[in-house]
Formats: sequence, C-alpha cells, structure tokens
Amino acid sequence: MDPSSYVDIPLADAVYCLGRALVLAILVSSEALLARQRRVGFERHLIMFSTFICLLAAELAGLMLGLGAAHGASSLRAEMWIWYPLLSTVGLLGVAFCFDYVRISRSYPAGPLANRLARRHSRAFLIAVGLIVSIGALLSAMMTELPLGAPTSYEQMGRASLLLHGLQVAAYVILGWKAFQSRIIWLSATETRVFLWACVSGLLGALVQMVTGPREYLTTLAFTLFVAVFLRDNYRRSEIQAVRSSEKRTERTLLFHRITTQLKSTSELSRLYEILMDSLMGHLGAESGAIYLADPHTRELRPALVRGQFPPPMAPDKSDESQGRLASIPAGVGVLGPVVESGTPLYIDDPKSAERLYTWPCPMVRTTIALPLRSPEGVYGAVQVVNRKDGAVFGEEELRFMSLVVEQAGLAIYNARLQNEMIQRQRSEEQMKIARQIQLRLIPTDLPHIPGLSLGVQYTAAQEVGGDYFDFYRIDHDHLGVLVFDVAGKGVPGALLMAITGTFLKMASPRSTSPAWVLNEVNAALSADTRRGLYVTAIYGVLTLSTLQFSLVCAGHPDAFIIRERDLAIERHKPRGAAIGLLRPNRFRAVMEQETMQLEQGDTVLFYTDGVTEAMNEQGEPFGEERLLELCRRFARQGPKRLSAEITEAVRQFAGAAPQYDDITVVALRIWPEEEAAGGDATPAAV
Repeated sequence: MDPSSYVDIPLADAVYCLGRALVLAILVSSEALLARQRRVGFERHLIMFSTFICLLAAELAGLMLGLGAAHGASSLRAEMWIWYPLLSTVGLLGVAFCFDYVRISRSYPAGPLANRLARRHSRAFLIAVGLIVSIGALLSAMMTELPLGAPTSYEQMGRASLLLHGLQVAAYVILGWKAFQSRIIWLSATETRVFLWACVSGLLGALVQMVTGPREYLTTLAFTLFVAVFLRDNYRRSEIQAVRSSEKRTERTLLFHRITTQLKSTSELSRLYEILMDSLMGHLGAESGAIYLADPHTRELRPALVRGQFPPPMAPDKSDESQGRLASIPAGVGVLGPVVESGTPLYIDDPKSAERLYTWPCPMVRTTIALPLRSPEGVYGAVQVVNRKDGAVFGEEELRFMSLVVEQAGLAIYNARLQNEMIQRQRSEEQMKIARQIQLRLIPTDLPHIPGLSLGVQYTAAQEVGGDYFDFYRIDHDHLGVLVFDVAGKGVPGALLMAITGTFLKMASPRSTSPAWVLNEVNAALSADTRRGLYVTAIYGVLTLSTLQFSLVCAGHPDAFIIRERDLAIERHKPRGAAIGLLRPNRFRAVMEQETMQLEQGDTVLFYTDGVTEAMNEQGEPFGEERLLELCRRFARQGPKRLSAEITEAVRQFAGAAPQYDDITVVALRIWPEEEAAGGDATPAAV
C-alpha cells in the first residue's frame, strides 16, 4: 500500500480522542471506586482500573497528536505516533486478561488448579505486553537514528503503521474471543452481544485505518459501547451488591440477636464457650478457632475451648513434646499474648503477614482474627478464628460482626464467672459452717471438775474452721490427761485431720497412763494416711493426782510452761519428739522422749499453740515469748481462767487491725494451795 495515502490526524479525530478519553475517565473512576470499596470482585476491578488507565493514556496521546497536526506543529516526536496505538493494544489485551481471570475464578473452586490456570494466563498476558513494548522500543530506536526530518505522522511512517494497526486488529480479535468465552460473567445476554458488536466495530475501525489512514469514528463507537456496557454492568452489580449487603446486614442482625439470646439463656461456662465458638465458626466459615482465658494472678493464658486444626499460638518448646495447641501461653508471648496484654485486636488478611507472625512450624495460616475478651475490670482472655473454609480471607465486615459478638460474649462469660464464683463461695461457706459446727461439737465445752485443780481455756479460730484442739482425759480416778495439738493446715482439710486425730487420742488415752505410748499409737494410725503437707504438733501431759507427778511428751509443739508458786519462776519443758504424721512408727518412737517432773501446791501448767507467740501486729512485729512470759508472771496466782483470758486479750490488743492468720489456744492448769483447795475454781473458761 502507498504510504502517501496516510495523512496527519485531523482535528475532528482529535475530538474523537477527547471524547473517548472522557468516557474512559468516567469508567476509570467507577472501577477505582469499586476497587477501593472492595465490592463485586475486588481483583477484577483492580485489573480493569489498570487496563483502562492504559487506554486513557493512549487516547490522551492521540489527542495531543491531533491537536499538534491541526496546528501544523513540527515538534511532535516520532515516538508518540508509535505509542499511541501500542498503549491502546496493551489496554485491550488487559481487558481480555481480566475476562480470563474472572472466568477462571467463577468456573473453578479456590485451590491449586485455579491458581495454576490464573498464573498461566498471567504469564501469557505479560509475555504479550513484553513483546508489544519491545516492538515499540525497536520502532522508537529506528526513528531516533534517522536524520532530521524524521517521520512525524502516519503518512511518513509507511509499513510501521501497518504493523501498529495490525497489533490493534489482533487485540480486538483476542478481546472478542475472550468476551465470547466469558459470556457467563455478564448479567444478561444483551450485554454480551453489545460487547461483541463493540469488538467488531473496533476491528473494522483498525482495518479502515490500515487502508484509508486515521479515521476514528468506528473506534469511537467501539469505545462508547465498551464504556456503556461496563458502566451498566457496574451499576447493576452495585445494585445487586447493595441488595445483598442489605440482606446480609438483616441476616447478621437476626443472627446477632439469636446469639445474644443464647448467651443470656445460660450461665454455664462450657455452654457459653460452645455458643460463642460455634456461632463464629459457623457464620464466618472458619476452619478452626479457640478461646483462651488469662489466669488472674500470673496472666498466663490457658485454653478454654479449641476447635478444628488450630495452629499452635506460640513456638513449641522442643524439650516438651506434649506442648502444642493446648499449651498454656505465658503473658505477652505468642499470637494471643500481646492481644490480651494490650487489648488490641489482631486482623490478618494476607498470607505473607501470617507467615511473619507464625514463625514456628504449624498448619498454613492465610487469614486470622483475634479479639480480646473484655469485662468492666479489663481484658481477661482472647478469641481467635483461623482461615476460611472457602479459601478467601476474612473481610472488614467479618471483623465488625465478630467484634460485636465477642463484646457481648465477653460480658456474658464475665457475668457467668462471677455468678459461678459466688455460688462456689456460698457452697464453701455452707460447708465451712457445717464443718465448724462439727468441730465445735468435738471441742469440749464442759471442763472436768477435779478437786484441788482449776482449769482455764481460751480458744479462737483464725478461720471458719480451725486446726487447734484441746481436751482433758480422766484416765482413771488418779490420772488426768491434758492435751493441746495444732494441725499444720487450716480450713476444711485441717479440721478433718483435727477430728481424726482427736478421735484417735480419745480412743488411745484411756488405755495407758504413759503419754509417750499414746502419741506413738496415734502416729502409727495417722502416718500411713496423712497427706504431704499435713501433720500435727501436739503436747500431752498426764498428772498423777495423788503424787502430783506430771509426765510430759512433746511432738514438735511449743514449750510447756510451769510457773512455780513459791517464787513465780517459769520452767520451760520441751522433751524431744517429732510431729505426728511425719515419721514412720519406728522412727517416731525412737526420737520420742518422755519427761517427768514433780509439781507442788500452787504451781501452774500452761500449754499454748504458736498462734499466740507468732501473732503479728500491723507493723509485722510478732507477739513473742517475752510478752507471754511476762503475762504468766503477772496473772499466774489469779487462777488459770484469768491467766488464759488475759493472754488472749493481750494478743488481740497487740494485733490491732491486723488479720489473725492462726488459731489461738491457751490451756492452763493450777494445783491449788492446801489452804485454798476447798474453794478451788473449777469453772471452765469461755471457749
């Protein structure tokens, strides 16, 4: 063909380019808006936006060529005559690739096959673009090497213009073929037919330009039809999306109402965990999920419920093979630790970001949402869902919905925990009251009346149920046993051990006047069954009434005091012995010693527990033995009842507002002088 048949682009064709540029700008803005909102196929709109940018650039180049030619400009570079059709060709191929991408994504489920096909078409598109760019670069280099007066119009470009328009013809053919293959993606058959007619119009326009030179009316018609079809499709899809979004919001509102109703219908924690996790996994389509709760003291996270193949939330400890997805999480460690510590949600919609988060071996994490469980007192746990079953990522709507559900569930779980704690506390208090009543029935309230003797007792438990015990045993007419023991353990376990020990002592004491034999028998009965950490310290003495000989054994208990009447001297007696329940019978018997001393008229014997000497005041200072010894000297001659009461009152005043951490027991026995024996005070002190 004669190159002289080509002429410069006239002003009318420049107007055509301007019109196409304007409608393309409208379409670009529409695709950009839809891509930004991530609606109706985010990837498709992003590709369309990029390709229409190329078409818009081509039309702007055509506009500049037309205006320059109309004004007789001679400074237009030859490259502009080359890149005008090439950019248009790249844009058309981009639209064709977009059709392929959408067709593959709708025809094949998400998975390796769909990804492989998408990658193959992407490579083909990139290769085609690379060839077109190479042709453009080659032609530009050829034009640059020519001397001054290089071709500046289609009329002067000769066969190069045939090549450029030939590429446009090929692009229109490929676009029409891809549009026909992907006709299932259109909302109606009319849109498909109009788009195919647009491709035919563009093809004819390119052929006409190859024969007659620049004539833009058919190309303008093709582009107008393209834009009309895309705008109509975007509008209709936006309407459909709006309806679907409204339906989805209604559905989620009803679902949210149903979930909150279920959460309010029960106070059972395990059921609340199941409702929360089933609701989230069912509605969000998650593959796995978990609920972790923080320990109120250590802030360590412990799993409350785990569903599916939940990835380990922290790097497993190689030294502990049992550690995995059910392992506890130290404070601030792993995936959920920072969520609980900072109270900030975790939202990942990118597999690469997930890889940076999960640096330890675990199932692949593509997307995840982790939210803190909140209460009026702060964050006390976290909920996490991982991966969608359809291979997609969790969107912002899923994040908002999950946030609403978790917020309500957090309050429901918090209230249920408070209610359960209250019920448990009430049950414990009832059990403690029952145990207290049983214990008080075991502790003697009526002291024995022994001529010539006066007894005094003061007993105060540190808790509802204490571990101290005292008793008096009338072994026979000439022997009286005096016992005080202290269980190392408070509350119900200590009370139970106290009751068992007291029962064994009641059974063993009438069988012998030897205190060592009695404690040996009790230790033999208890040592096999006593749990680690529970033992009994005891002091037991037997008074022979006729001779006033006093035999004493001590099993790890504080000293016994003997206050002599003649000079108020205080003797401290603590025979060697181990606590009951710590040693086996043979070893216990080997270390046990029994001491016998002679009492006289007016002497006082005092037993006490460590709750007296170890009582603390508000400054953390102990009561100590010196204060106890001073009280013994001051009140020994005023009778055991007054002595025990004064000691207890002194301890109470010393402690002040400081809490009582241990039971307090004081037992005093006095042998009245001969001149006072007839009026001996045998009235027991208040217990």
